[in-house]
Amino acid sequence: MPTNDNELLLTILDYLIQFVSIAVIFFLTIRFIDKKRGIRRPKVLWLIGLFLLTTSLYDLLNFIDYDLYAGMFLELPQWLINVRYAFSVLLRCFTIFLALGVLYFNEQARRFLIAIAIFTIVTIYWKHPYSVFVNTAISAEGAWGLDTSQGLNFPGFPWICMFVYVTADILISGITIYCLTLPNIKALFKK
Repeated sequence: MPTNDNELLLTILDYLIQFVSIAVIFFLTIRFIDKKRGIRRPKVLWLIGLFLLTTSLYDLLNFIDYDLYAGMFLELPQWLINVRYAFSVLLRCFTIFLALGVLYFNEQARRFLIAIAIFTIVTIYWKHPYSVFVNTAISAEGAWGLDTSQGLNFPGFPWICMFVYVTADILISGITIYCLTLPNIKALFKK
């Protein structure tokens, strides 16, 4: 965990480089496959497909640390943490499969992605409960050597993080639904 501003910046840049690297690898691999098949797709499908592929794989790589995942959900019983963890892993794997399906104009994949986007909006608080952001803030402040015995030193931080995550998920889900239901995009899947 970072101990000063420079280390924090380097940590953020490290995560950003990992994320962008995954996206570039997916993009180049799909472009290579497409050239052999002569497939062309609109930019909006590229953006949705690559974003979902990248975020899902990135999340899966972060799920390797089960203890970190479980530590965010301390209020839940162990069996429910296990169910939630399994669901999260399966959903990311399924999303990778569906994103590839959408990139190759599979109608069922398009419909399932729309359903997942709606599910995400409807269950947003289940996905991002406030307690997770509090637990993460306590962990981060403890790693920075701050005393949290009297409460958080930055009590607004969990609310800000929750707002950012919830807003991002709702926007991404909304954009996905909107783009995949556009008549010109929808028509590509009817072939």
